[in-house]
Amino acid sequence: MFLLLKHLRKGELMWKLPVRVLMDWLAAVVFLFGFPSAFLAVLQAHVSVLSSLGRIVVKRRALRTSLGSRHIEGIYQTPVVWKFFVLRKRTFRELD
Repeated sequence: MFLLLKHLRKGELMWKLPVRVLMDWLAAVVFLFGFPSAFLAVLQAHVSVLSSLGRIVVKRRALRTSLGSRHIEGIYQTPVVWKFFVLRKRTFRELD
């Protein structure tokens, strides 16, 4: 979640962050009944992000200032999970 907050543009962040939080908490509810330690790990991760939010915002501003309007290279645009489970792409070489 730190990487999402630091690197995504505002437009992407506005929809990807809530989806990510929702997926995390859905997983946490499942973990609560089978893997309590995993539930606690999700909770701890979210508390960590919230407690570091000020530092993340400062880093985000610095990054945006240094990059300007340039596109960030190296972000794979297609959902890797979809390709792995549905399209059965098992290696990095098969992704493109």
